[in-house]
Amino acid sequence: MLKKTLLALFLLVFSTALIQGEEFKEGEKIAPSTKVQVSSLSDDLNGPIIAYEKGLMMPDSKWSLKTDFKVLDFLVLDDLNGDGLKDLLLVLDGYESDDNLVIVDTAQNKILASASIQRAGLGGQELIFKLAYHNDKIYLIADYELRVYDLKLNLLKSFKSNDNLWNFGFLNDGLFLLGANGHLYFLNEELDLEKSLYLAPKVNMSGDYYYERYAQMALYDFYLKDDILYILLENDTIALIDTLSKEVISTKELGIDPEFLQSYINDEAILTYAQNNLRSALFFSYRFLENDEDLYILHNMGDSHITSSSNADKEASIHKFDPDTLEVTASYRFKSDLVYSEPLFTKYDTKDVVVIASQSEKKTLKLSILEADNLELISQVSLTLNSDAKNAKIELLEYEDGYLLNVIDDA
Repeated sequence: MLKKTLLALFLLVFSTALIQGEEFKEGEKIAPSTKVQVSSLSDDLNGPIIAYEKGLMMPDSKWSLKTDFKVLDFLVLDDLNGDGLKDLLLVLDGYESDDNLVIVDTAQNKILASASIQRAGLGGQELIFKLAYHNDKIYLIADYELRVYDLKLNLLKSFKSNDNLWNFGFLNDGLFLLGANGHLYFLNEELDLEKSLYLAPKVNMSGDYYYERYAQMALYDFYLKDDILYILLENDTIALIDTLSKEVISTKELGIDPEFLQSYINDEAILTYAQNNLRSALFFSYRFLENDEDLYILHNMGDSHITSSSNADKEASIHKFDPDTLEVTASYRFKSDLVYSEPLFTKYDTKDVVVIASQSEKKTLKLSILEADNLELISQVSLTLNSDAKNAKIELLEYEDGYLLNVIDDA
């Protein structure tokens, strides 16, 4: 077993109990959770912040924050009014008439600013895929759009794509954007488009007639090292980009899932691929994981935004990746019926390990413990849960002398 005690906070939507401002016992169920993040609001107030149906709480303290609607996401800001506690940006699941982007004073539990992120004229709330706090401004992706707000939540500027966006990163002279349409966008600080690179492969496409064009392949994740940007595409390819010249250096097939595109090509050599989306268990099929100076690629373990309820086993894997040689140096493959799983890098005895929740069966969750260096299996641990975790989203977090296990089943 792991050397540290597993502090299992089973955050399942099945329960309706509201627990606020109390200490939590090991294995206690808290409901319902949308996000857990170990963070700090002050020197004396730090630990896991849990977003749930009616606000936020810190289990190890008396601090809590009550809201009228479920907290979908949150972002820790600075102490904006000098009262000793860092303030928070909240994304709330409100009604169409409500402001559901809110900055709150965490010391006095009052609203400092608010704005609406509803789809104008279409109904429903925009999907907020990423939040960031940078140079006293708030950056967020809402559906097809990147937006920048000041700390009064006034919209300062925006950039809109023709398809979903879900990731961005900052450069010295601006930022870059990636998403569903295969484009890598370079923007300046005013969000003006400086350059667009189309990274998808050119293939034969199906349709009413035979033609050849660039397939729409999503750009899923990135890793930035010095001035080189590494981009993971959904077709088992990695692209290297020089962020100074904004040109493609090279592309290479990873060999993680080499038959991916071939399985969608018919007898007439025409590609029939339809892109995975949020309702697919295979959405966001390639992700980077960083552990100190080591880099890994996680395959087919999803993203926290997935809405799939598929419980079919999928082929999943984790790979150690050398960004200098572009080679996969170690691999571990396994089957998983989880929608999403976030691994944890930690210690087992004296060894550096990675722990992955991979499988669930009859209220039992299986954790695989792998050597971080060579990804060889050391041990497997089975945890008994209060409910079946099949189709669930699993997060493992290290905290103090133990671990937090966040089990979210919102499918």
